[in-house]
Amino acid sequence: MADGWEGQAACRGLDPALFYPAKGHAEQAKRGKAVCAGCPVREACLATVMADEQGLGPSAREGIRGGLTGRERYLLARGGLKPRYRSVRKSQVRRGASPFEREHGTPRGARQHWKYNEPVCDSCRNAYNAWQSSHRTSWEANGCHRTVLPEVLRRRVEELVLEGHSDRAVHRETGVARGTIARYRRALSSRS
Repeated sequence: MADGWEGQAACRGLDPALFYPAKGHAEQAKRGKAVCAGCPVREACLATVMADEQGLGPSAREGIRGGLTGRERYLLARGGLKPRYRSVRKSQVRRGASPFEREHGTPRGARQHWKYNEPVCDSCRNAYNAWQSSHRTSWEANGCHRTVLPEVLRRRVEELVLEGHSDRAVHRETGVARGTIARYRRALSSRS
């Protein structure tokens, strides 16, 4: 058994109970799916389990295999998987890639991980952070702000920040988003 793709599976050697969560244990199911998300043989596993379970109903399909629960595999077999999975499959096929491949090492790869509730790999996280930093730098260099406050409100936010109020307190008093307050706080501290 270990000679084929099974020997390369990420779940090899792990406790099988992780992949058979009891009803209502969503956290355990997430952990099981997270292992599958990083598995190099996920597609082969899913293809094998789909062939093994051909013709079975949803209650006969147990556990998490190939990154999907028994119910999700049943829906996939019937061609009626939830829309978020269906749209991924169609778009991936249109680009000629596997439905489970991610564009690792790119900001888009990080967004794909987040969209499908997968743990973000380090290469995708680093690429996303670099992209975000470069865009933030270009916004600041061009004098652009995502949120431009009216002059009176901007002065009041700056006043409260300089008085030492927390972002939450400033938000409560002015109604300005905390991210915008944090940007003004950074701008004020860089001027000092």
